Amino acid sequence: MGGASSTTDTRRDGNGNGPGRTNGAYAKHPSISPSFVQVNLQLTQVLPGNLELYIGVENMTNVMQMSPIAGVNEGVLNLENFDASLIYGPIMGRLSYAGLRWTLGS
Repeated sequence: MGGASSTTDTRRDGNGNGPGRTNGAYAKHPSISPSFVQVNLQLTQVLPGNLELYIGVENMTNVMQMSPIAGVNEGVLNLENFDASLIYGPIMGRLSYAGLRWTLGS
């Protein structure tokens, strides 16, 4: 009964970002960005038949930059203060995902 074997692969990465200068001319944005850590993790189970089952989480620390685009408040655009260059960190929170990958031709 020689069944097909399966293996597990773990992929993880993280970013540690220290303080950095920003163009903090707009009142709601600091001239020095805060430190933050962003961690991602993915687990993959290799199955018979060229299949892989995977699950993962991105931005596990759920760190987000609030009000990333200067000059946009509650959907109202203020062209005098508009500045999209002040994004220094993630603008989306934690994201979980799962999937099935099928590799053709191997």
